[in-house]
Amino acid sequence: MAAIDLLLCHLCPGDRVVAPHDGYSGTSWLLSISAERAGFEAAFVDQGDADALASALATRPKLVLIETPGTPLLRVIDIAAVSRQAKAVGVLVAIDIRFLSPALQDSTAWLAQSITATCRESRGSWR
Repeated sequence: MAAIDLLLCHLCPGDRVVAPHDGYSGTSWLLSISAERAGFEAAFVDQGDADALASALATRPKLVLIETPGTPLLRVIDIAAVSRQAKAVGVLVAIDIRFLSPALQDSTAWLAQSITATCRESRGSWR
């Protein structure tokens, strides 16, 4: 969450973030609260739907946040396809690999020249 919060600190009023519609509720909450406070817009999109993603990218967002596998549904997004679409319009891509560590899912293999955020929840009880 801290890495995502750090990315959001670089957004300006009027900027837009495209995030997964079915992602971790904590990330959705952080995006919504940060957008309200900082004046940027968070759009929650089905990133597995190429048309929905293309429509969201047409609005020229500043950042696309990918969460894979998604929490809590464990839905896997085609990182390479989403990254290609985002890069084609000059959008930065961040990946939240909450469940799999970088040892099990090397997001850099798909995202040369993109921002990669690796965020993992604590294995123990942190609440």
